[in-house]
Amino acid sequence: MVRCVYLVLNINSYIAGFFSLSLNVLLFAMILKWSVRNLARYRGILAFNCTVDILFAVLSSLTNFTYLVTDSTMILFSTGPIVLLGQSMGRALLCLQDSMIFLAIVVVPISYIFRYFVIVRRMTMKSSYVFLMASVSLLSFVGFFASVYIVIENNFSKYEEHRRIVAEEMGIEDQKKIVLMAGDVLNLDMQICLLYLYTFVIISYTAMCFCTKKILKVLRESRGLSDHCRKLQNQLTAALFVQALVPLVLLVVPCLFLLVSVLVDSRLGLSVQLGSALLAWLPALNATVTLCIVSPYRKGVKGLLKKKMKMKISQYLSNQNGYM
Repeated sequence: MVRCVYLVLNINSYIAGFFSLSLNVLLFAMILKWSVRNLARYRGILAFNCTVDILFAVLSSLTNFTYLVTDSTMILFSTGPIVLLGQSMGRALLCLQDSMIFLAIVVVPISYIFRYFVIVRRMTMKSSYVFLMASVSLLSFVGFFASVYIVIENNFSKYEEHRRIVAEEMGIEDQKKIVLMAGDVLNLDMQICLLYLYTFVIISYTAMCFCTKKILKVLRESRGLSDHCRKLQNQLTAALFVQALVPLVLLVVPCLFLLVSVLVDSRLGLSVQLGSALLAWLPALNATVTLCIVSPYRKGVKGLLKKKMKMKISQYLSNQNGYM
């Protein structure tokens, strides 16, 4: 049973990585081509968010990351392709993967803040402003990466013990095929790391709530907006709301349950691995929401599919005529 779960998790990682990468590359192309008229000013910020999801998808495919909890220790391990790079490089990439989850949260409020300045403050947002906001989120990401790396180094003395636990729990025969990082929730370094994470989570969602309230008020009271512009802004609001909700459901809330279970010494069993499996789909869900809700991108995808279908039909008919 355990071995079966382990295989399912690996397959899930590859499938999630494939769909996440494909959908976000498609979205990136739509952003570059179909961000016209009122949507053109959001091209830079949307492209940055999409790039973060692409990097998340690539790392997810390379790591096949899975969480495991034993006593008060949280273990993030991998048996993916990064094992071939050696233990040191593998741990660094696994640390980067864990930090990308943090980045996936803090990039979301950038779009809210950008829209706040455009709609509420009526500012002309230059590309330099987008770069500045992206730099702030990247600096916070570097800080989180550093805190995670400190946790890894402080727990390195128990590396082989943790590797043995993972092998036994997941039914992995060869321990050398495991790369992991671990942190004890009862230790100060891990507590600082978690405090850093949830401080930015609170700041991010507070900023999103504030900006959304102001934006909706302006959109509701403004009479100078065209129907097309109002419809597009409502679509962006809906898409960003869902994108903010996804990491909250897949990461923030499960992590809180995980911490509570560790503190009260309660075993969650396979629910931890299930959370890891769902988390791998985060970039795919973000791209799907944007492609389905924002009408210019939705029409662009439909046009692309129709073009491909026409090419397939034309090719089929030409082949049939060739046989006659």
